[in-house]
Amino acid sequence: SLGYMFSQKRHSGIFKMKKIVLILCSMISGITVVFAENTAYLCRKCAVYTVTDHTPVSTNCNASGFHIWTKLAPVGEKVFLCRKCRITAYVSRKPSCISCPASGSHQWSFLGKNGREHYQCRKCRVQVKTATRPSSFGCPASGSHQWNQF
Repeated sequence: SLGYMFSQKRHSGIFKMKKIVLILCSMISGITVVFAENTAYLCRKCAVYTVTDHTPVSTNCNASGFHIWTKLAPVGEKVFLCRKCRITAYVSRKPSCISCPASGSHQWSFLGKNGREHYQCRKCRVQVKTATRPSSFGCPASGSHQWNQF
């Protein structure tokens, strides 16, 4: 029975079973259930980057007044760099291009997959952690990145 499955103390799959049962129960009762996922946000005024499962608080922007948040993308394993504002985003897909703090639209370059290896570009000084050497394409300081590994 379903109750017996939940009484077992199994670590793998227990969350998935609870989620499936919750979805089934909500479908039967007509209730809509929304599962929040962590999302990357960026303030277009002060360039603060944050990750949260809800829209961040708008008060206390360092650039005066209130933050103006842009929802970039869900958090994931891909690493992107904006060539204009030099923000690094660790997200699941290419981030939103709107509202670059430097001006206009972001110009995102895919650097690689998130990982443990720490690199810094000698030209633009951007630091990233990727699984392999990051892409050399799209250095904000012009031309190609020149990566040094820490």
